[in-house]
Formats: sequence, structure tokens, C-alpha cells
Amino acid sequence: SALAWCAAGSVDAIVCAVGPGLVGTGTPIGHGALSAAEALNAAVALGGDAILAPRISTADGRTRHRAVSHHVFAVLRLTLGPVAVPFPEGLTLEPGSITATERVDVDGWEDECAGLPLSTMGRGPGEDPWFFAAAFAAGRFARARLA
Repeated sequence: SALAWCAAGSVDAIVCAVGPGLVGTGTPIGHGALSAAEALNAAVALGGDAILAPRISTADGRTRHRAVSHHVFAVLRLTLGPVAVPFPEGLTLEPGSITATERVDVDGWEDECAGLPLSTMGRGPGEDPWFFAAAFAAGRFARARLA
């Protein structure tokens, strides 16, 4: 419904997110993050700009989630149109096989997010800063597209 409102011009942008507690099967396409592919495909089909905030971590102990998470690659393999993937400037990780990346200045993201209850997998911004910087980059990129 939110994407339909956006397509009708009632709102300028929609943020779709995958919630906590994803259950996976240990296979490349057996996890709840695939709902992001559905939202991206719907955005493209409705004539919108599809923007994916990549899941990036330098602190997650699980290999498949370190650097750019395997979830990101699985979602992108299932998208049917162009998807922008904002990537924080200053991050020394390479985006891997993600070809539609946009580098975004994330300087000052900590100040702009001060006071928000930020947490991922029990870690805060001090423990896994690039996770939060990547989400901020996607928001900043989307805001710039609206200007």
C-alpha cells in the first residue's frame, strides 16, 4: 500500500525494512531478507527508484555476514530492474560483485543519529559502526534523489 501511495504521488519516499529475528535455512535463498527483493521489484515496477541499504559488518563473528552480507547478494540476484546500492565513503571493504554502487559521504552520521536507540545483533554504533553508516548512506542517498 505504501508503494502505491508513492506511485500515485501522495508521498515522496517509502522505507521498507527487514525486521529482526530472521530465520534462515542455511541456503542462499532461504532467509527472510528476500522480502527486500520483493519490495525493490515492486518499486521498479511502479516506476520508482529502488535503493538497497547493504548489510555491512566488520564485527559480526559469522563469516557469511562479515563485510557485505550474503543477504545483499541474494537480494540483488533476485531483483529484476536497476537497484542503487549506496556504499559509505571511507569504508575500505570492496563491495564485491555489486556493480550498482554509489559512494556516499557519511561524515557526521554519528551526530545526526545521536539519541536514536541504535542496535544490531546486540551491538551498538561503537562496536559495529559501518553497519549503521551503511543505513545512513542509503538514507542520505535517497534524500538527495528527492531534492
